[in-house]
Amino acid sequence: SQLDEMPTATGVDGRPPVIIWNHRWEYDKNPDLFFRTLFQLDDLQLDYKLVILGQSFDQYPEIFDKTRERLGHRLLHVGYVADRQKYYQWLHRGTLVVSTSNHEFYGMAVIEAVRAGCRPLLPNRLSYPELFPRDFLYHDEDLLYRLKEGLQEKRLDTLSAQKLTEQFCWSALAGRYTDWLNS
Repeated sequence: SQLDEMPTATGVDGRPPVIIWNHRWEYDKNPDLFFRTLFQLDDLQLDYKLVILGQSFDQYPEIFDKTRERLGHRLLHVGYVADRQKYYQWLHRGTLVVSTSNHEFYGMAVIEAVRAGCRPLLPNRLSYPELFPRDFLYHDEDLLYRLKEGLQEKRLDTLSAQKLTEQFCWSALAGRYTDWLNS
């Protein structure tokens, strides 16, 4: 996939870890929990950078504006990236991808980021416990602690990223769909 072909741009040479938020700017994605936790990380003066991707609309949660003000010194990018190549480049710069979602059908944005090498930090609810090992799951009250831990971790190596996401690739799904459609 195109995600596999891009070079990794973070996690080396002493550069700070990069946290990725690549979800729609909607209330159901629970951005308040995410950004308020990042404010706490900022208060602790932990070193990290932040990339905010995802589609926004005319009306969006005000926490996004507060984040621009409060964490402007940490922001590498804010806003939707329509060009897939550029979007993938941002994902490849990430160390961690975090979801705080209260509503999720599948988690495609997370899967893309993990395939790009971002270490996932996901709520222990919705579909995530079925899709990812427990090591990558958190309970809301533990998010700050788990983020602090995650900032000490490196990006996923290529093999680990592929292993975590291979089950979602068309090459893995095509045969199962064909069997199902023919049954």
